[in-house]
Amino acid sequence: MTEEERPELMAAYREKHGGMPTVSEVFTALPDPADHPVFRIHARN
Repeated sequence: MTEEERPELMAAYREKHGGMPTVSEVFTALPDPADHPVFRIHARN
């Protein structure tokens, strides 16, 4: 994924999973999207 795509993806992930204690703690400690590995998985054809 590109750096430009990260903030939107991270916001969606945090909205969906941010209530989980570990997720919340990590995003609080590392709020910059650049601190989180983000990748896309493609199915094999």
